[in-house]
Amino acid sequence: ILELNGTIYFQSFTTIYAYKNEQVKLFRAPANMLFIFRTGNEFMIQALGMGLYRFNGNQFEFVTGSEIFAAREVLAIIERPGNELWIGTSNDGIYSFRNGIFRLLRNEISDFLKNQTCNAGLSLNDSMMVFGTILNGIAICNGEGEIVKAYNYTNGLNNNTVLSLFRDKENDLWIGLDEGVNYINPDSPYEQFSD
Repeated sequence: ILELNGTIYFQSFTTIYAYKNEQVKLFRAPANMLFIFRTGNEFMIQALGMGLYRFNGNQFEFVTGSEIFAAREVLAIIERPGNELWIGTSNDGIYSFRNGIFRLLRNEISDFLKNQTCNAGLSLNDSMMVFGTILNGIAICNGEGEIVKAYNYTNGLNNNTVLSLFRDKENDLWIGLDEGVNYINPDSPYEQFSD
């Protein structure tokens, strides 16, 4: 469920529902989709078996070159400075999309996610991002893709399966897990210590 310009968008596997002024409009996707991601003043979806599509609130437009994601699961799309998107796949790392060109990133976070199964991602600020995994909690990285902090079951999370991520108004991080919700203040100078 996302909001854009006063309209609430609900996404199912086949349809996007737009709710405004007590009216609902339906927009059928070009194919089944898993997630909808907000990118600026529009959305991006992965049409399974096809690639990525932009959705401006009224119609879908295929993203040229995105057929490379026809057989890859896209589980995170994060806006970066300089009109760049980072596209997190389940087990194929992170792809950069800038100026109409997709390229696989060769950095620490991309390599980490190939082995830990990416399941969510979001931007904390202009220079920090967080990725949730199925096997190893979360990893926070900088704009160069270097992992600066990691949290999992051994250092504070209830378990290692991250289902969703949310950043609140105070820039605090809420982590939806297989077993409950955890809260992290990414700017805190304190770390958990277990003897």
